[in-house]
Amino acid sequence: MALHTYGYSRATNDVDLLVGRDAQDRLIAFLEKRGFETLHRSDGYSSHLHANPDLGRLDVIYVDEDTRGKMFAEARPASLAAMKIHAMKNDPSRAFQEMADIQFLMRLPGGGPGPDPRLL
Repeated sequence: MALHTYGYSRATNDVDLLVGRDAQDRLIAFLEKRGFETLHRSDGYSSHLHANPDLGRLDVIYVDEDTRGKMFAEARPASLAAMKIHAMKNDPSRAFQEMADIQFLMRLPGGGPGPDPRLL
């Protein structure tokens, strides 16, 4: 959905969230109680899918408080690309899908020179 705001649509519609690392256990429990299946979970990332297609897929990136503050203070296409790089790092099976999105984002104004590696 975030990519759609920049004019890029793809076949999947998922919601990507940036959340404090300390909320991971509570958030996953909350989602599972509401019928979301946890597809993948690591320290920095989780992916969830609901059987109801209207609720769809939810991908969550977990970061420390300092990183979260930097991401929100510097919100721009490169910040979204940094989130996608973080997702690939935590779930390598997403690499091809995320790379196409990153390529698009880096071409946008404010998309380059690229994500700050300190945010990853």
